[in-house]
Amino acid sequence: EESRETGKSEGTGDLASPAHRNEVRRAYTACQDKVISVLRHKDHTIAEVALHSLFELLKAESCVHTSYVFPTHLFHRFMSAILDTADDASHLIGQLASYLAYDDIRFYYLKAIVTLISSKVDHKRKIHVSPEFLENLHLALQLVDMPRTEADGLGHFFAGNPLEA
Repeated sequence: EESRETGKSEGTGDLASPAHRNEVRRAYTACQDKVISVLRHKDHTIAEVALHSLFELLKAESCVHTSYVFPTHLFHRFMSAILDTADDASHLIGQLASYLAYDDIRFYYLKAIVTLISSKVDHKRKIHVSPEFLENLHLALQLVDMPRTEADGLGHFFAGNPLEA
């Protein structure tokens, strides 16, 4: 039980210590890894629940900071798991459509795709990708609907408004 005066928990030491923060960070990363691995589950319903859970983690992680910080590392990790697979990921890619209505998700989605494509280019500027990756990429890009006019503009954010940070 945590002592209100010291901020320490019996038997665990200082909760604000770097060692404790590192332990919590490792556990959180392990949790992310597990949920990301479930994206490849054969039961599409279970994989879709994992995807929605990752988006909830994304939203929660963005709220931890005092200023606007989009958790790009987490987002890139699960986008890579969805697109860069030898399997048909159309069921998960289709689930992304509802999130692409958010301006910040759409921006980081395109950025994640560019990063993923860039990682496939070798030192001779040749791209090495599988047909499944190309199909997943094609489906992913078809989902993107950009604002048509400046009046349509930005203003619908999933992980907090960066303009108000």
